[in-house]
Parts: sequence; structure tokens; C-alpha cells
Amino acid sequence: MIGLGVIGAGWVAEFLGAGLQVRCFDTSDDAAARLESFLTQALGSPPIWRERLHLAASLEDAVEGVDLVQENGPEAAQAKAALIASLDAAATSRMLIASSTSGHKPSDLQAMAPRHPERVFVAHPLNPPHLIPLVEVVPGALTTPSLLAQAVGFYTSLGKRVVVPRHERPAHVANRLQAALLREAFAIAMEGTLDVPDIDAVLTHGLALRWACAGPFALTELGGGSGKSRAMLSRLGPALNAWWQDLSRLDLDDRARQAVLEAIERHPPAACSDDELGRLIASLRRYQAFCAAAGDD
Repeated sequence: MIGLGVIGAGWVAEFLGAGLQVRCFDTSDDAAARLESFLTQALGSPPIWRERLHLAASLEDAVEGVDLVQENGPEAAQAKAALIASLDAAATSRMLIASSTSGHKPSDLQAMAPRHPERVFVAHPLNPPHLIPLVEVVPGALTTPSLLAQAVGFYTSLGKRVVVPRHERPAHVANRLQAALLREAFAIAMEGTLDVPDIDAVLTHGLALRWACAGPFALTELGGGSGKSRAMLSRLGPALNAWWQDLSRLDLDDRARQAVLEAIERHPPAACSDDELGRLIASLRRYQAFCAAAGDD
């Protein structure tokens, strides 16, 4: 595990929780203390996982004898290139090098690894990795089918829901979907149509509950009734075209960022309370049963 920020620490918890041996390295002086505190919170008392965790003194020490390197370094292009090149030089040819990057394409990362570029790929989690099951395993131009299968098999063995995009796109897939929603949420907050907590509630008490049980395509199928997706698209098509034409065109420049921050400061958001979460879980279960019954019709 290279890089022990929020993503790296979450991956450590995931790997240790799966019973793996984990070797870690981070250049920050306080990385070890922060990791210890995080893991105690995530996994419980240290004796459960301590003997399987090695805090390395160098990058070379960290990659010694490992099967897979999970890279969680800075996203800045120059820093990423230097880190990938260092890993490529230090790791043996049989080691897989997976990057948690949310922005770099795998083929660009492979170009940063002159020795064995074929073993570099993207394994992009959603934060925090030890709690969110999804992982996007994105192959690059030089990724062989056998290496891709090996990578998919590894993350699947952790209990992850693995998706493999067939095309390299900036920000992969999950962040592209998220970015579309964030753009509209920020614009709605900036123009004052809803306050920030209410925008959050539209997701937590509405769309997120639906999407937790059935994604947009499953909902399109269900929403069409006996006619399924064909009927739904026919009915919804004109409305969607009008909505898409009216979506916000937002450039998150200094002025826009300040406007979003001011909207947050006026009405600070907060996570759901325990009682509220309990009600949402009950609603989720009822909706899950409804979707299952509707799918059987």
C-alpha cells in the first residue's frame, strides 16, 4: 500500500479485513499514527490485525515480496509519473501495480512505467474503500487478458463488485456519473432553489433509496410496466430531452466555488441521525420488496 491518506487507509482496512498481509509506505511523518488510529476504529483492537501489517521505511521495502501494489499517491501529473516510475523500477515483473487514481487513464499510467507497463492498471474505488463495494478495474492499451482476469479475480475475492469499463474515459465511469449530479446540485444551491440540507435530502430520502435497490436502467424497465423499457422511453423521451436542454452549464471557477461555499455556510449539511437512518433502512427494505415484486410481474 503506497500512500496512506483517506483512500490508502481504507484500502489497508479492506485488505487486512480480508486476512491479507499488508506492507505500507507513506512519506508523511505522522502517517503511521494516523493509520493506527483509523484501523483501530475500522477493525477493532490491534491484536486482531497487527501481526499482518508491516510499516515500511521505504518504497522499496514496502514492495518487497508482494503480489500487488495499490498506489494512492497525489493526482498531480508530475508527482504521479514519478511515483509510478519508482514503483515500476522497484517491483518485480510479476507484481501487479494498481492505481486508485480517479482522473488518470490507465494507458497514461502505463506510459509512466518503462520497464513493465503492461502490469499497470486502474483499480478505482469509491471512498471509503473498506465500506463501499464498487471497484472500477480499468485496463490500459497494454493490459493483457490474463492480467486483467488476475486483477478482477483479486478484487472479486475481497467481496468487491467489480466493473470493467471497455473504454478509457477521463474520471472513468463512477466519477462521471457523480460529476453530472454534482454539477446540478451545486447550481441549484448557488441559485437558491433549495438550501443545501434539502438538496442532500433529495438524494438520501429519494433518489439514493431508489438507486440502492435498482439502478437507472432497472428503474426504466420497471417504470414501463408491461411495456418495460420500450414503453418508458417512449413516454419519458420528450420530457428528458427538455430537461437535458435546461440542465445547468456550470464552470466551477473561483466565483462559483465561493458561491457554493457560501451556500454551505448558510445552511451547513449534516449526516443522517441514527433514528433517521433507521427509518431510511426500513424504507429501503420496503422499496426493495416492491422492486422484487414488480420485477416478477
